[in-house]
Amino acid sequence: MLRKKRGQITVFVIIGLLVLLTYLVLSYYRSEQIEDTELILPELIPVQQYVMACTDNLAREALEIIGINGGYIEFPRSVQTNPESYLRHSPIDSIKNPYWWYDGREAIPTLDFMARQIEEYTKAGMAECIDNFTAFSKEYEVIELGSFNVIAEIGEEDITVRTIYPIEVRNRFNKTLAKLQKFPVNIPIRLKKVYKLAKTIMERENKDYFIEKKVIDLMSLDDDEIPTIGLEIECGRKQWELNRVEAKLKDLMSINLPMIKIRGTKFQHDSRVPYYQLHDTNPFSESSTYNDSYYYHHYIWDVSDISYRNMHVSFSYDQKWPIDIYARPSSGGILKANPQTAGGILSMLCLNIWHFTYDVVFPVKTTITDDRTEDNEPYTFTFAFKGQINHNTPLRQSFSIETFEPRDAYIEEEYCADATNEVIIYAVDKESKNEIKDVNITFTCGRFICNMGTTKPDWEEDTTGTPRLKKKFPYCSNGIIKANKPGYEEGISFIETGRRPNTPVEERKGGTFLVDLRPVKEFNFSVKKHTLLNQGAISGAKSLSSYEKAVVTVINREEAFESHSTFPLDMNSPLKLLDKRQAEYDLEIFVMENDKITAGYKSDWTVTTVDLRGKNITFHVVGDDLEDEEETFEFFGNLVQNSRKVPFPEVR
Repeated sequence: MLRKKRGQITVFVIIGLLVLLTYLVLSYYRSEQIEDTELILPELIPVQQYVMACTDNLAREALEIIGINGGYIEFPRSVQTNPESYLRHSPIDSIKNPYWWYDGREAIPTLDFMARQIEEYTKAGMAECIDNFTAFSKEYEVIELGSFNVIAEIGEEDITVRTIYPIEVRNRFNKTLAKLQKFPVNIPIRLKKVYKLAKTIMERENKDYFIEKKVIDLMSLDDDEIPTIGLEIECGRKQWELNRVEAKLKDLMSINLPMIKIRGTKFQHDSRVPYYQLHDTNPFSESSTYNDSYYYHHYIWDVSDISYRNMHVSFSYDQKWPIDIYARPSSGGILKANPQTAGGILSMLCLNIWHFTYDVVFPVKTTITDDRTEDNEPYTFTFAFKGQINHNTPLRQSFSIETFEPRDAYIEEEYCADATNEVIIYAVDKESKNEIKDVNITFTCGRFICNMGTTKPDWEEDTTGTPRLKKKFPYCSNGIIKANKPGYEEGISFIETGRRPNTPVEERKGGTFLVDLRPVKEFNFSVKKHTLLNQGAISGAKSLSSYEKAVVTVINREEAFESHSTFPLDMNSPLKLLDKRQAEYDLEIFVMENDKITAGYKSDWTVTTVDLRGKNITFHVVGDDLEDEEETFEFFGNLVQNSRKVPFPEVR
């Protein structure tokens, strides 16, 4: 019996040892995975940190590209060969947003895919970044013992990227000081949480049709410009132009989609909503704050029970993006009502009856921004998808939209001549706050554009002779004033020019409106090109060849100001800068030869009053002999760093 008990004890001891051994082995491998930098001699820390810095910089570049491209660095062949599969909003082919949903197909990249992209991008750039340790050649000899490998792990709160690169470091006397192989870095960016929110939004959109439903609501706002169902007592056939319907819908989407908020995320409840938006979407609202507006009750979207209090979510549609739209019934791009006469005692009464349905396919861009915290860095992630409406109904399956014919020409003189509502326009300098004379005023309503004249001193009704335009305007429920004068950026203001002209004269209303003009200065400019040489040097400045063209963009985010121009100079688009004491710009230049980008420049740029005294600017760009798409992508991915090697813009 004692021998039997001893045998049982021995079995339990063996089992216990096996469990302990298994735990130790697992702990060993786990510690290997999460192990920080290796302990080395203090004098070798710069070598160690050099590799870690390369890892950190390349991984951050990869994360930035992933954020811009909706989870992609390298695009799948299905995206590269299908322009319908992505939203493109940059001249660089390597920057585009593959749709996460389009044409009935879901194409959401996984976190594992993103981790592999980070690994491949970091690994591909390590050799050039390290540059054979030439920075330490006078102190040490670094011997490569194996090839690069990179492992990326996307955690809940951060991203860990490990470069595995076995090396041996020797001093001048050929004495081995250390052998290193692990170079881990930690990037405190919450990509995983941002991705989870993005994926949830996409999944809920495919179930809720939230975006499509809002667009359908917008289409029903004004039956005069986007006709759906209606009846009007009017003789003659009533008709609409599809291009005008499209322009109105684009305008409504660009204005209203940014008002959509995600419940549980961060947004300003007391932010002010422009009056014309409240007037269009909720004419009964007396408050201009988001909380008290129509949007608060109809544009907040529940997508998850999880709170994302540190994240902002925005939806946008740019009017430059194309949409596919078809209306039925229509012919030649014209929608026509059905004229009829009433029966019985109303047999002499003219009626126009209409019922139109629409197919619409449109892109939507979603941007998620994770704000900085004590433990995390800020991060922005953008993805796009397509919305689909079929016969005025949301649809998330594939369908073929019918093609439509180009619109017929339509004369606008008749509309502009039907002016009955008196309007007063003041053009005001945005900096000095003074009224400006000789400002040309045009008025746009839908597809109609009317030239209304210029602002002039009015001595008859104003003893101070304040410049203004007093004139009768055609009726428009959502018109646009455009004000132009040399030395100013075009000013735009939204107006309503009164009630319908067939109402009694005493009930017609005009109004007084202000339009701000921002003072600007126009510059001539030239572009000089430098070429990268060996070891980071650059060549002297050369003029662009006759086959090259430069596109220059300056953006002042504080003032929401943009100016675009080309070199050789295009008279229709001169380069403009704000005429103010000091302005900060994002400057971006791309030089193109046919369809290929050959050089560029990207940097912050401060322009002062002294600079504004000049008349000409010389921009410097940097280029390289780029043999293939991979080299082009890598070069322009490092454009900010490369731009520091050439002179700053010179204003004379």
